[in-house]
Amino acid sequence: MSGIAIDYFVNSAYQLNQKAQKLLFAVNKEHSKDSIAFFYPKNLFSTAEGDEEEIIILSKNKKIWRASCVENSYIYKFEVWDIKEIAKLELYPDSERESVELRIILRDNTELVLNSEKDGNIHWAYRYREHIKEMFATLST
Repeated sequence: MSGIAIDYFVNSAYQLNQKAQKLLFAVNKEHSKDSIAFFYPKNLFSTAEGDEEEIIILSKNKKIWRASCVENSYIYKFEVWDIKEIAKLELYPDSERESVELRIILRDNTELVLNSEKDGNIHWAYRYREHIKEMFATLST
């Protein structure tokens, strides 16, 4: 595994903004670490205007979870899809920038976009890149 795990983020939550902390703790209440196949924190490090914090989880029981805040509030939205709802996977590796983007397109036209360069920070880019590749390999088999 690439080293992105929910327990690490929970233990390091003090480094995140308050909204990201609350989202992380809400997700942690819903999932035990043993139920998670892949944990993907999106924009939890970001301080940029308009970057919405999300957490995407692939559970061991073949579900895709997306947790987000509703309209810049502290109300959380949990969405769940069966893994069978994946219509298409698109992987875009960029060897020049050493980044990768994965698009998970679901049958209801929901698109989950994971980007190693945009979703984390410079210190986590390598881990995000490797994590996205692992997720793609798992989902494409």
